[in-house]
This record gives sequence, C-alpha cells and structure tokens, in this order.
Amino acid sequence: MDDEAGEVLWSKHYTGTEDHHETAYGLAVGPGGDAYVVGRTTTASHGEDVLALRLAAADGEIVWLQQVDGPAHDADWASGAVATASGDLLVGGVSLDAAGTVDFLALRLAAADGRVLWQKRLPGALNAPSRDVWLAPTGTGDPIMSGRGDDGTIVLMRLAAADGDTLWTTRYDSPVPGWEEPRALRVDGEDNAVLLAVSGGDWLTLRVGGDLGTILWEEFYDGPGGGWDRPAGLALTDEAVLLCGFVDGGASAWDAAVVARDLASGAFLWELIWDGADALSDELAAVAAGPDGDVYGVGYSYAWATDMDLLALRWREDGTAAPGGPAAGARALPAWPNPFRDRTTLRLDLPRGGRLAAAVYDLRGRLVRRLDGTRAADGGDLLVWDGTDAAGRPVPAGLYLVRARAGGEERLARVLRLR
Repeated sequence: MDDEAGEVLWSKHYTGTEDHHETAYGLAVGPGGDAYVVGRTTTASHGEDVLALRLAAADGEIVWLQQVDGPAHDADWASGAVATASGDLLVGGVSLDAAGTVDFLALRLAAADGRVLWQKRLPGALNAPSRDVWLAPTGTGDPIMSGRGDDGTIVLMRLAAADGDTLWTTRYDSPVPGWEEPRALRVDGEDNAVLLAVSGGDWLTLRVGGDLGTILWEEFYDGPGGGWDRPAGLALTDEAVLLCGFVDGGASAWDAAVVARDLASGAFLWELIWDGADALSDELAAVAAGPDGDVYGVGYSYAWATDMDLLALRWREDGTAAPGGPAAGARALPAWPNPFRDRTTLRLDLPRGGRLAAAVYDLRGRLVRRLDGTRAADGGDLLVWDGTDAAGRPVPAGLYLVRARAGGEERLARVLRLR
C-alpha cells in the first residue's frame, strides 16, 4: 500500500498446486523492500508443508517459492519470519517427526532463490492446534525463537544465524496454575527478548537476557474484573513495553486494553481500557508507538447494528488522554506526597452523581484495598491511603495503582510507597 494515500499498489493471491488450504502466518520485509511471507500449504501426498514466498516490492510477483516437507509428511507449519541484512530469510515453525512427536523447526533460505541453506529440528514442541512460533532478530542477526513446550513450559532459544546452532535454551514454567501460550516476541535495543504470553487466563510478560537466556523480570497482569484476560500484541519504545489485548469486563463482555510497563524493571506504568458503545466484545490485536509518542491500537469492536467492526484507537504516550466516545480512558489523578511513606492524599475531580468506587491495586492487578472519599474544605473530594491492605497490614514498598470511578468517568494514579 502507498504510505501517503493508502492506495493499494498491488495485491497477490496465491493458490497452492493442488488448490487445498493455504494460510499465511508470518511476514518480514527484506532490505530491498521485498515481502517475505511464511505459512503452510496443503497437498494430498505431503499433508501440510511449510510454505515461504518472496514477493517483489514493485508489483508483488513471486520471486521464489519454497515448500518444505517434514519426515512424517504431515503437519509442518511456519509462523516466524526474519529477513537478514543480506536478504536471506530465517524461518521458525513446527514439524511432525517420524516418531509422531512435534519438533521446533528453524530454516535459513537463500535470498536469491529460496534454497534451504540450513535446517534445524529441535525436539520438545507441543502438539496442539495452535502452532504459533515467534521469531525476533537480535542486533547480530541471531534469531530468538519462542513457542510452547511439550512439558507445559514456554520455550525460548537463541540460534546462530550462520548455521542454526543453538546458543542457549530457556524453559519458563509459570507459577500461575494453567497453561501458557506465547503471543508476541520482540528484541529490545540491548538484545534482550521481551515475550508476551497467556498464563492461566492472565497476561504474562517476560524479559529475557539475550546473552545467556536468563530471566531478567517476569510480571503478570490480571484485569480489573479478575476474569479471563488475553493479550495479543507487543511493541517496544526506548523506555517502555506496550501490551494490548482484551480484559474481561463482566457485564460489558471483553474490553479492549493497553498496558504499559517499564522496560528496565517491568514495573506497571499505566493501563487504558476501552468499551464500545453497546458494551459488547472489543479486542485489540496489535499495538504500536508513533513517532510523536502517541500509542495506537487496532482490533475489532462488536455493535448491535453493525456486528463485528474494525477498531482503531489512539492514546497519549503517558496514558493521561484517550479517544473520545464511550468509556474513554482515564485521566491522571494527582497524589501528594508521591513517593510516600505513611500516607498519600489524592484529589478527585470526578463528576457528582453516581456512586464513587475507588481502590488500590498491586502491579499484578490484584486488589489491595478499597478507599472511601471525603469532602475537602473547598468542596472537592479526597482519597487518603495509609499504605495498608484491607486487613490493615502495611503493604511492601513498591509501585501501586489507585483507580477512582464515578459518574461514568475514571481517574488513575501511580503511587510509590517507600520503606
């Protein structure tokens, strides 16, 4: 598409040799602008094969096509794609082996003709309908690959771009009961991997050292409703991790959500939750940071009159402003002192009418305690938190989120309790 007018410059429709099922799961752009597409194609004799195509930037014509069949002639999928500086294509996926178990599959395809330069099969992948494997390049060109392990863990591997040798492997087992599924993977400016996953119905974010595969931090997010929440997209800035997906809104079904975390520490920075006009399901699939610092999200929103519609949202970088419309995002809630040791006071500017609901949450989204508002001398409303939980016990030092709602509006504050 044209980057100024948005016109479709070309489109490409590919039908496999036997006119069965073809699906694209991954995309990369080469140094010359050509598009690399990876996925699967289906044949009567080979079952599902890995499919990779190089499409010319000028007109979308197929420069080359590569089809890779595994030893079992059955389920072979590709979903991760990384273009190297030389134009070669690194591919990540899964493949059924002769023993009937599933391997992680990594390939390097030549820029000129798509021939296989090397192929690596790594045992231990989960045989499940969701065969997503994620691939992200480090600064040296080595890809980091992630997928679901057959032992219920999240698997991350760093492979040497030159020959596919495994430089390190990390398996992460979440302390939260339930299953884990990677949903997005990026590499930051320090060559550390940042992974977004589902874990027991919560959002899980990991930052993993690119040199040795050590877990640098892990953080969970449970939406305000405490229900089943699912992340979908991940983007990085120089200082923050931006996450998106949906949270369980209870009566409002799924609500579109963006969560920001500090890149260095994983600390919760802010969240924004959006519910459509008819309080039906809304979900974000991808998030991005614009050059102006604003945050963009795209996905879908259901409405009674129009069913499932495309959704696009734009927020301010610090989370203090959101698009207009139903249930727009929260503005900042002033707190003083902040940081604090014994108590902090938050001043409200919420509209009168309707019940005031205010509460403190920890960085995992768990409720710490509810707060009651009091009337100030000048007619405003105040919230006071003394740094204790619902049982009156002092909470640990750290960052907490205070949320207040009334009259259909919401205010948020991040407060730091000192030792």
